[in-house]
Amino acid sequence: FGYDNVTYRPVFAGDIRPQHGTIYEWGGSLKLGDWSGKLSFSRLDLNDEIGFNTSTYANTNFDPTRRDSANLEIEWQTTSQWSNRLSYNYLDATFRSGPNTGKTLPLAPRDQLNWQSTLKAGIWGTYSVSTRYVGQRRLDGDFANTQNKLGDYVTADLQASWTVQKLTLTAKVLNILDKRYAAYAGPGYYYPADGRAAYVSARYDF
Repeated sequence: FGYDNVTYRPVFAGDIRPQHGTIYEWGGSLKLGDWSGKLSFSRLDLNDEIGFNTSTYANTNFDPTRRDSANLEIEWQTTSQWSNRLSYNYLDATFRSGPNTGKTLPLAPRDQLNWQSTLKAGIWGTYSVSTRYVGQRRLDGDFANTQNKLGDYVTADLQASWTVQKLTLTAKVLNILDKRYAAYAGPGYYYPADGRAAYVSARYDF
């Protein structure tokens, strides 16, 4: 589908071919006492990848693309109740052929880093803190890589839960640092993410 750039009504986007591709994956894991780790590599080659073209306001088939990635995950127990997890993702997403050969795909961050620490205090509840880093990205529609990049950002979240018999209460604060950022933006438009937000929920198991 697509959008008429005058009325913004949805319209049929024309003949779009189904996307198809090949993925190669390698990896392994290791555990040493309270420490464990996983390392993996992958290559995804796509043909006729379907995506939204901001210049035509319609979905279209992209030129052949490639995504090479490396993923590292480490987990460790500080104590019997305190656990930690750290993960890193590297992504090299480019066009394999066409006028933008070698250019980076839009909205594909090269670096992502996540860390989470969880304390399980038994009857006193479970508490966790997590942070996430997302690197710079090319703007949506910037296939030629000529526009300024969308900035990187760091967010942090807090969560706690308590269980009393069959009742579980959960409280969380997302984006506790009230970071101003956008996960999606393009030339002339910018969609800011939510600021600091707090949530409380309850669940009862029958």
